[in-house]
Amino acid sequence: MTSVVTQPAELAYHAPEPAIVLTELCFAYPDRPPVLKNLSLQVAVGQRVGIIGHNGCGKTTLFMTLCGAYTPSSGLVQLFGESVVPGQFRHPIGLLFQDLLRPNYQCLPVLHPRETLFQYL
Repeated sequence: MTSVVTQPAELAYHAPEPAIVLTELCFAYPDRPPVLKNLSLQVAVGQRVGIIGHNGCGKTTLFMTLCGAYTPSSGLVQLFGESVVPGQFRHPIGLLFQDLLRPNYQCLPVLHPRETLFQYL
């Protein structure tokens, strides 16, 4: 005797919608070696990702390409299922610099010693 167990549709696993999809992304500044070479990445909705690396490794270039400020040399950039169009800056993207509390890179108000950074987040 053979039995087949089926799972109701509402219980079936559905992969989270991708928020960011990069496919074979390449970028190079004029007359410079490539900064991003064949970068592929997928980040699901609700997933948090930190991009870390040494100076000049392409973190800011990646961000600027994601939000449409830079045009990639080749490859595909998609946000929430839509292709990123260079020149059409995407507002739902945020960037937190590692030098957040240095005065020259200030994006939060100057804190009094008794205040905490968490009041502003």
